[in-house]
Amino acid sequence: MVLFLALPLAAQESTLVRDNADLLAARGDGEVTLADFQARVDRIPPEQRFVTVRNRTRFEDMLNKLLIDAQLAADARAEGFHDNPVVRARLELAMREELARAWIEHKVDDGGAVDYTAMAREEWMLNRDQYLTAETIDVAHILISTEDRTNEEALSIASALHEQLLTSPEQFAELARTRSDDPGSASRGGTYPDVKRGDMVKPFEDVAFALEIGEISEPVLTDFGYHLIRLDGKQSPEQQPFDAVRVQLENQARERYRERKRREYLQPLYAEEIEVTRDSVENAVERALGPDVLARNAQDEADP
Repeated sequence: MVLFLALPLAAQESTLVRDNADLLAARGDGEVTLADFQARVDRIPPEQRFVTVRNRTRFEDMLNKLLIDAQLAADARAEGFHDNPVVRARLELAMREELARAWIEHKVDDGGAVDYTAMAREEWMLNRDQYLTAETIDVAHILISTEDRTNEEALSIASALHEQLLTSPEQFAELARTRSDDPGSASRGGTYPDVKRGDMVKPFEDVAFALEIGEISEPVLTDFGYHLIRLDGKQSPEQQPFDAVRVQLENQARERYRERKRREYLQPLYAEEIEVTRDSVENAVERALGPDVLARNAQDEADP
């Protein structure tokens, strides 16, 4: 993998000349080491790490965020802010939470080699009807735009063209080239091949997918104007080969396996009885929210 040799980070040339072989980047008093970067990358799901680091914009955003955090932390330490008791408690809590996340990920991964390809193939074989290509159609249309016309004017033109096509359907392509207000298709006779559901606005889609091959619709109103739609072809869904969906199914299998392992590990912990007393809860609430919070709460409960 080729990484980026010249990132547009302020003071890159000067700040990297420091006596630290593990240093990745620096700006001001903020430093990011290779270990810092590795720890940040470890937070990214394994299947997304390569594309994230390989993408220049994401890489720079991640590195800049690490540098900003490093600078802010350096400023905080310089002012002695890290010695504030509440801040120390927050740091301890953050460390505990990060350790818990790292530990559960370790336990989820600590299952030996897992054949996600075999899981994916089994899913594909058991549920083949869920892995079909999309139904597609080939259509052609003539658009009479309402951008510079009233709806009535556009409908009148579209209706006249529709009457003409009922007697001379072979003129559709020529009328599309000379009369259609859709510049994207007029030059090719109004055609749009391989249209799937969701490609077109819904009123257009509903009519187009309901037509018989060769049939020309009556004027159909959308936000763009009135359309005359002809169905030229229809491709039914087909079974996708396993290799076409393998990566998708492997990712799904990996996530299902990891979630099952996570539940299996956490469920017994949730099942254990919590040891807590009313006094300790009240003391915790009072310390967190102030000495009069319990009195106010008691008053609120007493009020009708």
